[in-house]
Amino acid sequence: MASLINTLIVEDHDAMAFGIRETLRTAVPMINLVATAKNPDEAWKSIKNNKIHFVIMDICLKSELNGISLTSELTKEYPELAILIYSGEANEELVRRARDAGARGYIPKGGIKNLINGIKSIITGGYYLEGGFYLDPSLPKPKQYIEHLTPKEEEVLKLIAEGKTKEEICQVLNFLPSVLKTHADHIRSKRNLKNWTELYQYGIRCYPN
Repeated sequence: MASLINTLIVEDHDAMAFGIRETLRTAVPMINLVATAKNPDEAWKSIKNNKIHFVIMDICLKSELNGISLTSELTKEYPELAILIYSGEANEELVRRARDAGARGYIPKGGIKNLINGIKSIITGGYYLEGGFYLDPSLPKPKQYIEHLTPKEEEVLKLIAEGKTKEEICQVLNFLPSVLKTHADHIRSKRNLKNWTELYQYGIRCYPN
């Protein structure tokens, strides 16, 4: 089974937290929602007690510590933790402060497509700030990602990036499982990828939309 990305939602409004949870479950299959926290204390407890990889963070938490300050503290303690700020407030100053605090992304609430794209960008090593798609400058451009792949390998990779299961990909392309495995193995070999999770992450980088 492919590794999942353990995720924490830090949000003090139950309805908003529910909406985010449902979005994650239906649109981002690699996400494993571990917990929801309403305040900084609950967030720290969840992170200390679980191996969290990714956090979706609100700014206003009805606490002395807001989401940006909490992000700064968390990233100092856990430098590898990827944090996305998802807030009802959005302006250039807040985006700058969030980035300086170590957030990997900042998205105004309300845009589900932006939220999904932002999550996919961040969990694959990229950045997503104020609705714009930003990958680490050291990473190859999308065209470079698919160099040396055959047309059939590109088809397979696109379907992987869409989150389809192996069975679904076989149905779409009329493949036997052994044929799909051969194509997937070729892609992994060409791009030095270890497993299906890395194939999925690589696919999102190639086909972010």
